[in-house]
Amino acid sequence: MTNTELLAKLGALVREERKITEDILALIREAESRRLYLELGYASAYEWLVKAYGYSRAAAHRRIQAARLVAAVPEAREKLAEGSLNLSTLAQVQSAVQRAERDCGKSLAVRAALVQRVEGKSAEETQRILLAEFPGVKPKESLRIVSAEEAKLSVTLDEETLANLRRVKELLSHAKPNATFAELIAHLARDYVERKAPEKKPASGSRRVTSPQKLALQKARGQCEFRDEKTGKVCGSRHQVEVDHILPQALGGTDAPENLRCLCKQHNLYEAERKLGKEFMNRFRLRL
Repeated sequence: MTNTELLAKLGALVREERKITEDILALIREAESRRLYLELGYASAYEWLVKAYGYSRAAAHRRIQAARLVAAVPEAREKLAEGSLNLSTLAQVQSAVQRAERDCGKSLAVRAALVQRVEGKSAEETQRILLAEFPGVKPKESLRIVSAEEAKLSVTLDEETLANLRRVKELLSHAKPNATFAELIAHLARDYVERKAPEKKPASGSRRVTSPQKLALQKARGQCEFRDEKTGKVCGSRHQVEVDHILPQALGGTDAPENLRCLCKQHNLYEAERKLGKEFMNRFRLRL
């Protein structure tokens, strides 16, 4: 293979890769809009891409965020195809705007303008543009594995939270006189899980009556029990787990143990819409 042939083949494959990426983003966004991942037994599109297709966590995040931005700003799709924008840049813009919207509590019409400003820019240049656009937005938390048994977590704390951590350090000063912030966080996490985790059973001898809902959470060990009827896959998510009535209360369902199960919030809403209809659930949401 000559140098000319090598470069021609590489160029063709790069163009093909961009086209494939463009198509993948469109399919991801369509699957997300249909909430297809819920039907397949996954609690989120992110978990679906990681577990079903083997993407790394970072790669799945980039593709979901880029897919959302391309859906909101269609011209970004052309720029991605021609190479003036890439997945990382698109994901950076979408993530920054989402955080700004979360902090201000309203939708911001800045995506199209930002897509134009970051065209052809590196990841570092894009970051500077976004920091200038949203100076008050908190930086994203980061989690990085540093060894087989340890991870590095970077977070930004406000003054109140930092003061509370220092107060915890004072309160533990007899038991842990030289505790690091990592040790304080570990102590607080263990204590909270012991007291609040639904799978934890009451201490022996306790006279407290356990409710049917609490028993359902204990039986499920705080995990979503949604099962895909075709594959048998169980969701298993522990995020926002709720107790669900298999026969909805609106249709006469009771709190009998055999009518209770645990579902994550997304699967609970999915099942409610499936059994009661989207129109009924939309009316219910309007009353909240």
